Amino acid sequence: MSQDPASSRAEPPPWEDIPCSARALSSRRSPQAPVSTRPAAALLPWWLNPLCLFAMACVLMYRRAVPHAWKRRCIYTPTCSMYGLQALRMYGFWRGAWRTWARIQRCNDTLFQGGVDAP
Repeated sequence: MSQDPASSRAEPPPWEDIPCSARALSSRRSPQAPVSTRPAAALLPWWLNPLCLFAMACVLMYRRAVPHAWKRRCIYTPTCSMYGLQALRMYGFWRGAWRTWARIQRCNDTLFQGGVDAP
């Protein structure tokens, strides 16, 4: 079997000589690992953080104290209070409270249609 004469040549492709060619620039880039957009977990576990315990107690008291008839219907699949509990467990007090606050602000927005939103 004979090899293809084009593959036996060791010539660089024609775009290698042009420094501003898109193909030349893309071939020089090394493949990188995908970057995760999820923030790192909390340094302390949630059960050792007193602020986190206090915030979780406030969320649980809200769920028990406020009657269901007074609450607005949440447009997201896990309700905002469940999202808050999950975010506090996962990210600790500061990031969990910030993510919960941002979720409540999104939930009260009139333009967003809702859906599944996990922490």
